[in-house]
Amino acid sequence: MPRICLLFIVSAFLSFPRGWATNLLPIDFRDAYETLDALPSSSYTTRTIWPYSCEKVLALDSDKELPHVYRDMCAKRGVFAIRALELSGYYHNSSDAFSLVLDKEGQRLREGVNAFFTMSLGGRFGSNLGYFLQARTRYGPGAKEVELHRGYLDLKLGKFLFLAGKDNVKVGPSRFGGLLSGLTSPFWQVRVQTAEPLRFLGLWDLLAMRAWLLEDRRDHSDPGLLFFRVCFKPSRYLEFGVNRATLYGGKGRPGYALWEYPRLILGQEENVPGSKYDNDAFLGYDISVDLPLRPFDLFRLYYEKEATDVKTPLQKGEKFEFDLPFIAVKLYEGAKTFGVLAKKGRFCFRGELSTTKETMYLHHAYPYEGFSYKGIVLGHPYGRDVLHIFAQLKYESTQEGVEIEVGFVEQPFKKDMEPVKEMERYYLSLVYHKRWGKFEFSPVIRVDFYDGNNYAEFPLQYKLRKGRGEVFTVGFRLSHFF
Repeated sequence: MPRICLLFIVSAFLSFPRGWATNLLPIDFRDAYETLDALPSSSYTTRTIWPYSCEKVLALDSDKELPHVYRDMCAKRGVFAIRALELSGYYHNSSDAFSLVLDKEGQRLREGVNAFFTMSLGGRFGSNLGYFLQARTRYGPGAKEVELHRGYLDLKLGKFLFLAGKDNVKVGPSRFGGLLSGLTSPFWQVRVQTAEPLRFLGLWDLLAMRAWLLEDRRDHSDPGLLFFRVCFKPSRYLEFGVNRATLYGGKGRPGYALWEYPRLILGQEENVPGSKYDNDAFLGYDISVDLPLRPFDLFRLYYEKEATDVKTPLQKGEKFEFDLPFIAVKLYEGAKTFGVLAKKGRFCFRGELSTTKETMYLHHAYPYEGFSYKGIVLGHPYGRDVLHIFAQLKYESTQEGVEIEVGFVEQPFKKDMEPVKEMERYYLSLVYHKRWGKFEFSPVIRVDFYDGNNYAEFPLQYKLRKGRGEVFTVGFRLSHFF
């Protein structure tokens, strides 16, 4: 565990500050966040940095549309409390690059039976120091392990929240986010974010994070990650966000003193071969527009664009180029997502079209695992040079819910490969949620039909083979909340 996390934990335990109580709802409870994202009340606050503080969750859910187990989890106080127990199991008939559970963190499936058991607990010391722990057991082909899945301390000072430990973050208005999807396993980090929006000519949300991606890799083991996000919401109808990420360091890569970080963050020498500051960095923005269209309770359009290559006069050897919404920065070689989210009563519809370029997530400094962690891409889970289109329809009540999703994946989208020019994949997914008191049971089935397939460990690499076939995933999730 990084020493800076230990220093934060020790100092936090010694301080016991006073003030309004705080804690976070982890994004592992992703169905809760997708419900919150579609509430009409989400138009009145910033909502593109997950996780939220529990106070923000309760404020958003003023009409109590969220299942009560999540409200109870956020409202609980005390030094120690078990929050949830969850058992999930899946049968997967063929593992490939897309063998992922897309609503849970770090669950990559292997061919055969896969089982996960997760215990969550948390509490508060004093009035604004909180902690959360998750232990996870995994059983499956070639994998029998017990791990600390999540563990952190969070401290609220004014409108800011400081966190140190092992956690996850999702940014952006799309379902997965172009740079941080929140679908990887949690990673060690220190971060500061706004617990509630700052007010100046509108609402502002801020995030700054330094993370350690501790794993053995083929390119450079144990790299670091710097991530920054600024969101601005001038009115209930519009939200704008900017992201900056830098993947740097690790075995065989340069290290940096504290005073060198400003130069690293600005990226002035990212396109200078041989420079100490030439790393894999990303820049992006997103725009969300909420339209007051009848008869919808919510109708939102959004657009995300991220790039792994930019041109700006701030970099050595580059000239001025114009690209909206930036004045002196032009984005190249990246990812785009167009999306719509609509809600009417208990029905919710989301549709998205995403494309990523060949060099997205896999650039020159980290040429194998690239922008990923433990076999899952940090950004869009289907990786680079991909076209992904899906439509999802949900019916949700406090006692039950149904999700139907159809989608299409093409990879490589632009570049022709041998012996298979491209992979085309269609899928259908069905999920049912049933709640009894503090219990929730969710059976799931997904069927993929493919023409050509990618059998690499994850989508940043290609191992394409000819042939048509089907991939079946059948499973369930049983949860008990305290």
